[in-house]
Amino acid sequence: QSPARSPFLRRLRRLGRPLSPSGVPERGMVRTRRQGLRAARQEAAEADFEPLKASRAKGAWTRPEDVLLFYPNLVGYLRVGFSLASFFFAQTHWKLSVLMYLLSFSGDLLDGKIARHFDQCSKLGGVLDMVTDRCTTAGLLAVLGILYPRQGIWFILLMIIDLSSHWVHVVSTASMGHHKDSSVLESRSFLLQLYYGVYPFFGYLCVGTEIFYVLLYANHFLDSNSPFLFYLIWFVCFPACFMKQLVNLAQLSSACYALAEVDAQERNMKRI
Repeated sequence: QSPARSPFLRRLRRLGRPLSPSGVPERGMVRTRRQGLRAARQEAAEADFEPLKASRAKGAWTRPEDVLLFYPNLVGYLRVGFSLASFFFAQTHWKLSVLMYLLSFSGDLLDGKIARHFDQCSKLGGVLDMVTDRCTTAGLLAVLGILYPRQGIWFILLMIIDLSSHWVHVVSTASMGHHKDSSVLESRSFLLQLYYGVYPFFGYLCVGTEIFYVLLYANHFLDSNSPFLFYLIWFVCFPACFMKQLVNLAQLSSACYALAEVDAQERNMKRI
């Protein structure tokens, strides 16, 4: 069979590969053709990544390291540091301890606003905020248990209620959305809906409870008989703490019932 009639050469002509005068592709021409195919494949591969490169150039490509350095998360790290410093100075420099604790608590009022302003809301930030809140409150209750040993059992109970209610509540809403969303809470206790739905009520209970604990701590060192301080502790802040524990108990019971409903539905589905 002549070279000009071979199927291989016919395929070369259809591909546009140059031939020598004898009808056989020269070695240099074949090499040039192969290099051209490689270059075409490389250009096609790079073209597939052009949208990703463009999005990354615009700042839309986010790495895990970027999330760790989000502004609200940096505020969360500072809160952890302030809390640890507060507990470190709790029994030696009470004024400094109060200052560190209040700085940590004030960060809780800022991180959410910063996250929304810079569009940096993240799951890491939500977990960091929740864990910092619970651990900071638990640490202060532990300090109060040391300073008021006769009332230590009450501080232990407050710690247990606070940690367990929030943890079970978050677990029960993990697959439904944010644990404060009204759509998530529509089947929960009315008291819980009131707590998360009415911001002034939510603020009074949260801030009042924390200030109640802080004033109990400071009063141990002040040893003051001031009527104003007594009124502030027991008639302004203590009602907030008391209602907060009722909300925590409602939160715990509602979350347990929601988890039981999920378990019942799963078991019933297996029997169908």
